Amino acid sequence: MNRTRNRLAVCAAVASAFASANASVKPAPLFQNNMVIQQRKPIPVWGVAAPGEQVTVVFRGVTRRAVADTGGCWRVVLPPQKAAKDQQVSAMTIRGTDPTGGVSEVSITNVLVGEVWLCSGQSNMQFPLASAMNAKEEIARANYPWIRMFTVRNETAARPRRECAGQWAVCSPETARAFSAVGYFFARDIHTNLNVPVGMINASWGGSPVEPWTDLETLRATKAARTRVEAFEHALNLYEANREKFDREREEATRRQEEAVAKWNADLMANDLGTREGWQTGSEGSGDWKTTPMPMPDGAPALGGRIGFVWCRKSVAIPPEWKGRDLELRIGPVDEVDTTYFNGTAVGETTDVSKWQTPRKYTVPAALVTNDRALIAIRVMNQFGGIGIFGTEADYSLAPAAPREGEKPVSLAGEWSFAFGSQIDLQTKPNIPIPSAPGAAWDVSTMYNAMIAPLAPYAIQGALWYQGESNAGKPLEYLELFPALISSWRKTWGQGDFAFLFVQLANFMARQSLPVEPQSWADIRDSQFKTLSVPNTGMAVAIDIGDANDIHPRNKQEVGRRLALWALAKTYGRKHVVCSGPLFSGYKVLGDRIAVSFDHAKSGLTAKDGPLTGFAIAGEDKVFHRAEASIEGRTVVVSSSKVPKPVAVRYGWANNPVCNLYNNDGLPASPFRTDDWKPTEIAPGD
Repeated sequence: MNRTRNRLAVCAAVASAFASANASVKPAPLFQNNMVIQQRKPIPVWGVAAPGEQVTVVFRGVTRRAVADTGGCWRVVLPPQKAAKDQQVSAMTIRGTDPTGGVSEVSITNVLVGEVWLCSGQSNMQFPLASAMNAKEEIARANYPWIRMFTVRNETAARPRRECAGQWAVCSPETARAFSAVGYFFARDIHTNLNVPVGMINASWGGSPVEPWTDLETLRATKAARTRVEAFEHALNLYEANREKFDREREEATRRQEEAVAKWNADLMANDLGTREGWQTGSEGSGDWKTTPMPMPDGAPALGGRIGFVWCRKSVAIPPEWKGRDLELRIGPVDEVDTTYFNGTAVGETTDVSKWQTPRKYTVPAALVTNDRALIAIRVMNQFGGIGIFGTEADYSLAPAAPREGEKPVSLAGEWSFAFGSQIDLQTKPNIPIPSAPGAAWDVSTMYNAMIAPLAPYAIQGALWYQGESNAGKPLEYLELFPALISSWRKTWGQGDFAFLFVQLANFMARQSLPVEPQSWADIRDSQFKTLSVPNTGMAVAIDIGDANDIHPRNKQEVGRRLALWALAKTYGRKHVVCSGPLFSGYKVLGDRIAVSFDHAKSGLTAKDGPLTGFAIAGEDKVFHRAEASIEGRTVVVSSSKVPKPVAVRYGWANNPVCNLYNNDGLPASPFRTDDWKPTEIAPGD
């Protein structure tokens, strides 16, 4: 189905449902209070109304009109505006007049004009500020009224949609904590450097590969995804032809699975060691009780990746005047589900595993507040690894639900006791097959359809992208699919080759021990590096700020800063800004040595914290040996006594490489290779 026919079909469906509910003009979801409009670019404004309804849009004294088409869709384009100055805010009015003379109006207030960026990808883009390095201090400082944030709700669709769910929020400590940390730090740097409002639209989904984020037409043209597209379309056509029968079977299977899992979970909880021994009441039972700080250190090393139960407890004194009053109990995000007790009685439970990054807030009924001590116990159940309770110290408190003047919360941060309950055998978990309708998560184009298509053609300056972990096993496919995604979005927006800035995957897993590691994350980084050949792209190198033990490194400040450097230098023309560390540009064989040259090395090259390392060299046998490397001007000269006739050099070629080449502006070099050998063709030497 081509895009025009698809748009008309979607508009007709939306307008039909909309007209049956009310007869008011309705703008697209991005047009809300607190929004930021991109400066110095035409401003598309669109939405739905009754077919034939006249729509008038007024903004900053400019009026544009349109008539809703037979599908109920309307669109106007306002002329470019300049960024707001001196805290200037504006309002936009959208008025609809139907053929009978009925009038409806939408007033959008607290509107700013500035810079708008879309940020997307998988979990490292979704990763919230509340989990970032120095989260407590960063959240406290996150008071920027000129920064606005819109998070698109995670949804999928088999066909492109015109609407998505989300709200604009003014940046404050309360709103920023749950927003993308990378998006926030990028916005902060752009705002403070340009002194203009910044709007960030976050559409990201943990664990997602690149294929769901790309439109179907674009994927169909790729060798890497063509077969999957054809299979998806075949399944979708079958489903739509037999929707009623399929949905009935899926409903029944889903009901049976949910009932079976609910019983299985209930049995697990009832038979847990801590539950049976009454640990929520203060009993130590047979538990091996130890202590841990709360919030737990990132990665919860004391708990490891346990699949099962862990109990955490803390006893605190509470003011006697709180007796007989409702209290509010707050704890940090729990990975994954929890039951929380107050003096032995359950006061709250969160069983939705998708809430693992959400702080908990429970009400303690007044009837339970009978003395001046409180025993807080938390039973945590984990089935996916990474168990723990995290957040910031501010997330841990006990206070009256309706505080009186002068009353302060009791902090629950600090030392807690913990003990392991029963382990869980996941092989016993019910697994009733459920028919999957096309359009589920990870299907081709499904996130594009539900979370990207509805955003266009909202005027933006560019996009940020942090993804690749889920495609790391197929780097050659990614070399085709990633540029295809960039092309897809630019075609969807129709605003030319807008800036597309992305993060190269950070160092992760065990520290490098071999000269090179074939079939490692180095290959996907190489595909990302080669994507710089796409016009108006930029790459933030993160090879020095990862975490060997965590695929989600917490230093998102530097990731945001390095993305902002690319934007400042290339998008905003700040000529004094150096946006990248050394990027491989060429090489020359000099007898028994190879000289490697770099872009972004104008300030000179340097080895950080010791002798230059990270280079490997190979001859025609394709066996890579550790190399000696020396800096000569803006080049690095590489050699090894074991390779008298070298033909290729690689740098940082490992999951978690030991490498230290920087420019004198303090930015790291990207891993690279001079050859085009396949991973199966090379071997590490010594």
